[in-house]
Amino acid sequence: RKAKLDWGKRFQLALEGVNHLQMTAEDSVTDEIRSIEALVHLGHDFIYAAHTYGKVIISEVHLDAKHKTIKPVKMGGIAGGDKYIVHGILFKFAVDASNLFGGDDAAAAKVAGHELKGLISYFSLGLPELGLPLMALVDYRGFRVIAMSLLPLSHDSLIYGSNDAGRNVHAKNPEFNKLMRRAGKR
Repeated sequence: RKAKLDWGKRFQLALEGVNHLQMTAEDSVTDEIRSIEALVHLGHDFIYAAHTYGKVIISEVHLDAKHKTIKPVKMGGIAGGDKYIVHGILFKFAVDASNLFGGDDAAAAKVAGHELKGLISYFSLGLPELGLPLMALVDYRGFRVIAMSLLPLSHDSLIYGSNDAGRNVHAKNPEFNKLMRRAGKR
């Protein structure tokens, strides 16, 4: 049995390596280059995997589930279409399957683009306490899928945000709420 790739853990470790170098003066230029190279290689590997598997998923969009190479999985959430997990990456079709945008799949694809922009904005804040996933968009044959590294989540781990299209919004953890206030002020 193959071991599941933990992209998120690898990403956090690579970021810690780069952040550590920025905080200590005794590290050599070689150490800095190695840390940055590790982060760049991880990003390239993730994008390669996302595009490779994303194209397979999109190519088989019209097949019955039993005939697909990568089978859809059942998971929560109402946005998007079928969801897939392969090699530690969650793939979600950017379609309006729940009629959130009046059936407009192009609007759902734009929302996916904004989701990536939002992630980049949080990443650029430089808050090491905020663990973020790797994410890529795969556009192929007129479809868009979101590829995101799996997060260590469970049914009861949501402490901030919503998992039901905003009907219920959670802000359960005072420390995380404070972190989000800090992010909002930047």
